[in-house]
Amino acid sequence: MEVIYLIALEISIILGALKLFSLELGIFFSLILVLGIFIFNREKNIFLLLLPILFLIRAFFLFNSSNNIGDIKIFQISLYEGRGKIEKIDNRYPLNNSYLYLSNKSNGKYEVIGEIKEINKKYGNEYLDIQVEKITSLPQNNIHRYFQKKSETLLRNSDYDMKRIYEAVILGKGYRLTQEMREKFNYIGISHLMALSGFHIGLVISIISFLLPTKLPLKKRGRNIFLLITLTLYYLGIEHSPSLDRAYIMGAIYLLGKILDENTELLKTLTVSYVLSLIINPASINSISFQLSYGAVFVIAGIFPYIKTKIYKGKSKIIDGVLLTLSIQFFLTPLLIQEFGVIQLLSFVTNMIVVPIGSLFISLGFIGLLLENFSLGFLITPILNIVFKLFFILVDFFNTIPFMSIKYKNESKLITIFYIFLIAGVFILKFRKDYKKDEKIYKRTKISQ
Repeated sequence: MEVIYLIALEISIILGALKLFSLELGIFFSLILVLGIFIFNREKNIFLLLLPILFLIRAFFLFNSSNNIGDIKIFQISLYEGRGKIEKIDNRYPLNNSYLYLSNKSNGKYEVIGEIKEINKKYGNEYLDIQVEKITSLPQNNIHRYFQKKSETLLRNSDYDMKRIYEAVILGKGYRLTQEMREKFNYIGISHLMALSGFHIGLVISIISFLLPTKLPLKKRGRNIFLLITLTLYYLGIEHSPSLDRAYIMGAIYLLGKILDENTELLKTLTVSYVLSLIINPASINSISFQLSYGAVFVIAGIFPYIKTKIYKGKSKIIDGVLLTLSIQFFLTPLLIQEFGVIQLLSFVTNMIVVPIGSLFISLGFIGLLLENFSLGFLITPILNIVFKLFFILVDFFNTIPFMSIKYKNESKLITIFYIFLIAGVFILKFRKDYKKDEKIYKRTKISQ
């Protein structure tokens, strides 16, 4: 098995252990596991031992493992409508999703110094009540401000709902969506469209590549370097989320592969992105956008190929699309139950009807932002308005249909164990497939000799 797959499996189990057990027991269990995999692996690759242990040490020093009443802490938060998602506590990541509430502050990012007065736990999350001593607004970077200004100019004559959704799907400002919008999107199973992910990054690459004049004196490698620079500027100019980080890393690896003439396999690219994301920020594993983003691509790259060989071996793209949608929905349902308390029964229908219109809106939104750099955004705005209205008509229509989704809450830690075994199972299948392939090559080589 590829070393990167084993490292990803080790890191997944380490984070699972830290989530399931106390910090001390989680570290002990993780060390036993890492040593066991290294000892029983035939290749004895030192990275199987070194990287997970370094990751465990990093996680130990980066995680804030305890909050106590009376503690005075420095919180970095992302505030939306009075609820602040805590991103760091004393410059360390919270071990679980943690929130605090602030009134009379506009949406944005803040540094808050305060004393913890009360701690409440619900659905595995921590909610802190603090006595605020000081609040400081955290500034945006220059590229971020530039994109914000251009989008405001582009949409100066558009309605407020469209501005909210545009900023969510183009600038990554998911907090701009109202609670009513979120509930509508959740009910019909298209919330993933509102979170910047691989789909959006793929659109950026495709649109820039299509619009890049073929007559420019750039060779193929030069065009890919230009695409990577453009993608990086876009990434730096918008709000970050774990799903966006995953998508950017995968997009950058894909373009680097093109630049260096290397073949980039999807599952391997996903695994490298997964490992890098968690090394940079181990707390990303707590984010539902991280879990859904990696989960969806993991199903596409690691699980769906096996399902397709067992269920349908034809060449119909329509049947393939339906099977893929159902596969993603089936394997992500435990996450949706744990986080949102819903089972989406008919989301595959809306994914085939509403999502294409939403995708068109996003594509036109990117083109509009690009044209606005040359003060030509007005050319696309009328079409953008029409597509948005059609999109929202469909959203409202499907929200009138009963049983698109049903509520069901389950807080069992068995869901974490389920996904650890699922990841392990896919990598074992991958190992068996590669092993059989190597064995056949070996036999052929031996016969020819």
